[in-house]
Amino acid sequence: MRLSSNRHGFKDGSGRFVRREGWLVGAKSRGDTDAPSESGEATDVGASSAERVEAMTEASPAALKGPAKPASQVRMFRVPNKLREKLLKSGGARAIELLARADANLEFLRPRCLNQISDLIAEIANRYGAAKRKGDEDFDGLYSLSAKIIDISTPVADLEIDRAAFSLCELVDRCDGVGQWDWPSVDVHIDALMLLRLDAGTMPAEARQQIFNGLQKLNKRLPSLSESQAATEQASQTATAADANGDATI
Repeated sequence: MRLSSNRHGFKDGSGRFVRREGWLVGAKSRGDTDAPSESGEATDVGASSAERVEAMTEASPAALKGPAKPASQVRMFRVPNKLREKLLKSGGARAIELLARADANLEFLRPRCLNQISDLIAEIANRYGAAKRKGDEDFDGLYSLSAKIIDISTPVADLEIDRAAFSLCELVDRCDGVGQWDWPSVDVHIDALMLLRLDAGTMPAEARQQIFNGLQKLNKRLPSLSESQAATEQASQTATAADANGDATI
């Protein structure tokens, strides 16, 4: 009897496949039946194998995979907004209430701010006005006084005094850039500050805008500080280049 074998087992002369452990697991054809096992009992291996294959072929993929796992449930978590909860509690502050309180506080500060602005304008007029100035006033002093008006003008923002003060700061910057005062423009700015301070909110918007347009035109007559610095730097470079050319000619 010739035996053909591989690493799993071997075939005997009748074509039956025998595992190396010594028991029969398959047959060459469906007609082979009743091969003796190690225990001596006959087993129809081909038929049982065919039944298993047929059962596996007819089974659905879901059945082959076993029982389906229950679908997981998505749980949503909402992070509590503690600030909102506090605001919604009885007695909690509302945004509109806070704004109302802020407006009330500003209205309370209005008279004091007007008095302080009046004092600052008076000091500007005494130190830099036409009647009192000497001609050697420093630029920083007028700039500082004008900036203080801007700082305290929030409670009286409707009068727009801070806009005139800002324009005066810009004028001082331009005067500082060229190294000399433009006193006529300074006088016009002081008059504008006084006029806006005395206004009780009855000045028409068109008249107020004309004031600011006039101040802007005055400021543009002088170069800005950055423009003055650029012009000075350009002049210095030109002079340096001229000196270099003169040395090269010699």
